[in-house]
Amino acid sequence: MEGTFLLPLPAGMLIEQIEGDDTGLVVHVRSTRPTSCCPLCALSSSSIHSRYRRVLRDVPCGGSQIQLILTVRKFFCRNPDCERRIFTERLPTFAQPWARMTARLCSALQSI
Repeated sequence: MEGTFLLPLPAGMLIEQIEGDDTGLVVHVRSTRPTSCCPLCALSSSSIHSRYRRVLRDVPCGGSQIQLILTVRKFFCRNPDCERRIFTERLPTFAQPWARMTARLCSALQSI
């Protein structure tokens, strides 16, 4: 399921599952882009090393808290001159590296 108008996602992101409880919604999201660029040398790679999950908070929807379980991938950098051998795909319009909240929530909090 692609992002809806209630939970807009950047291109290349897919909603896998939505769970609800008394405290809010848990949305499982994964990246579907076939490649990612190394942050050091900018070489594009499609060689996936592994996957891991990040937990992010997002802006509330309809009064319910939103928690995103984001599955991101690690790629091999195939540039022999690059210092970085393995890198994690970047989602700069969605969340900064190591962030615990989406860029939307960060922007909303900064505006307050």
